[in-house]
Amino acid sequence: MDKRLSLLIKSIGFLIFLVILLNIDYVQLYDVVVNMDLNYLLLSFLFVLPQLLVRSFRWLIIIRSLSLKGVTFLRCFCYYLIAVYMGNLTPGKLGEFVKAAY
Repeated sequence: MDKRLSLLIKSIGFLIFLVILLNIDYVQLYDVVVNMDLNYLLLSFLFVLPQLLVRSFRWLIIIRSLSLKGVTFLRCFCYYLIAVYMGNLTPGKLGEFVKAAY
């Protein structure tokens, strides 16, 4: 991937993250974190990890169907995590664009 495009994507992500940080109501966030049920939080991790693994494997199958060589499951998993992060951080489907760029 072109270094300028990579830098642009990272810069956009950082700027959006900064805007989000500046607009958070930290008092309300603290109340939510203090009052959350930790059992539900831990249970959610049990459901999220298998989903990420399956979707990464699906991405690997798509990559290999395009005859791209040298892409391992671990790389696909890392790319997928980056895409999920960017998708959660930004509006729209920017995470899918990032995954395709990698």
